[in-house]
Amino acid sequence: MPNYVAFLQRVEESRTKFEKWVTDGESRITEQMLLLERLWADGHDTTRAERFLETLEKSLNEWHQTRTDVTQIKQSYELLERD
Repeated sequence: MPNYVAFLQRVEESRTKFEKWVTDGESRITEQMLLLERLWADGHDTTRAERFLETLEKSLNEWHQTRTDVTQIKQSYELLERD
């Protein structure tokens, strides 16, 4: 049983970590979009900034998926514990 409790604690720590990464990632994307708008309005080439935004969005999507996976694992183990 102690291993199970430790496992659930690690899962929750991972979920919390990904939750923070998602929140931080959303903030970075917003900042990058605002920067892109300013660059575009000032007539600058935005190619690299747009590619960086795409990278941020891909990372955020992966973090969303991983957070969902970790949450599902935790819920599955909690259901098994009840049975």
